[in-house]
Amino acid sequence: MVLIDPACGTAGFLVSASEYVRSHYESTMTDAQWNHFSSTMFSGFDTDPTMLRISAMNVLVSFQTVYCLVAIKPIKPSAKNW
Repeated sequence: MVLIDPACGTAGFLVSASEYVRSHYESTMTDAQWNHFSSTMFSGFDTDPTMLRISAMNVLVSFQTVYCLVAIKPIKPSAKNW
């Protein structure tokens, strides 16, 4: 499973989803599942650089005791996409 938030804003959805997975499945997760959880399970995108900084800060603060990385990536809008 991969969770993607296409408009992550403050990354609240990604943080909550991570907390849900940990609270419901932490005791039964295999090493492979933990590796997935801590590397590619969560991704967030946003077009606003300020929101990307806020989301990165929120993830770092929320995951200070959790080994989880969230890919926060900027999206460059183009005239073709709008």
